[in-house]
Amino acid sequence: MTMTLPQIVLYAALGLALGAGYFALMWRTVRLHVEGAPAGWIALHYVLRLGLAGLVLWRVALMGAAPLLAVAAGFVVARLAATRFVQRDR
Repeated sequence: MTMTLPQIVLYAALGLALGAGYFALMWRTVRLHVEGAPAGWIALHYVLRLGLAGLVLWRVALMGAAPLLAVAAGFVVARLAATRFVQRDR
């Protein structure tokens, strides 16, 4: 499947949004651990985070390798941004 530049940007934006949500939920999960929250809440965050990311990546993978690579690139950019945010917050 040949993708146009707008399609690549759209899939990369999807990956960026997915990554931002994923790492925001990860941050919240860590906060729940620190605050001593009930195990059920912590498990719910794990399931939501992994389930949502897995579902989106699976659906995109069905569309082909090019969309999956674009989403993965956006996800990696979100990871880099989240890492910088946490390092700056220290």
